[in-house]
Amino acid sequence: MQSVDPHRLTGIAVFQDLSSEAIKALAHIAVAYELESGNPLYQVGDYATQFYIVVSGGIRLVESTVEGKAVNLKIYGPGDVFGLLAFTRDYRHESSAVTIRPTIVLGFNGSEAREVAKHHSDFAVKVIDCLTEHTHHAHDRIRNLAAEKTEKRLAGALLHFHSKFGHEQDGNLIISADLTQRDISEFTGTTLETVNRQLRSWEKAGYIQLSRKRIDILDKQSLQNILNVETTSSGHMPE
Repeated sequence: MQSVDPHRLTGIAVFQDLSSEAIKALAHIAVAYELESGNPLYQVGDYATQFYIVVSGGIRLVESTVEGKAVNLKIYGPGDVFGLLAFTRDYRHESSAVTIRPTIVLGFNGSEAREVAKHHSDFAVKVIDCLTEHTHHAHDRIRNLAAEKTEKRLAGALLHFHSKFGHEQDGNLIISADLTQRDISEFTGTTLETVNRQLRSWEKAGYIQLSRKRIDILDKQSLQNILNVETTSSGHMPE
């Protein structure tokens, strides 16, 4: 764990537009965690006293089913905020947070952050914005799982992962995080077999190229076209 310089916070999107006084107050309570790939940030059952912002790398939330199977609930990348319930109360984590690559995360004690919000209204508004965004995202994900075709959910997932973990190389878009097809299937609410079949189909069509722990997007526009197909009023995509 490391203390945090205020200048480090100004480069994080969620803190942009905050006053210098609010930034200094947040830096005073912030703690930086530097973790190697596969290391836990916290475990299920731990008391949740902090919320977090991913600076670099990535975090997956993992929960075990009653049968003991690990299921990925969510994947967070740079700029994402999670654990905001700690801002309102202490609770026990119902899932574990594990890195998917070398990761830097900033942690903020929830009780101390509440005190900052009492004195800096711009930060309080930012927290409300984050909570609202999380609510909308959860609603959209439920709607997508219920109404969208697998092809559209999968195209959206690949473009999302590229925005969080991707870079450009030799004209191609590279998703270089330690993500498996099982991660993608759980993220999209799709069977592993269906994900594998669809990815192989797109690889054959020249949209993507698959390799170990890496996906190259060769034709972003084709994936974007799939994502942009409108649903009908009944909630189903037109054939």
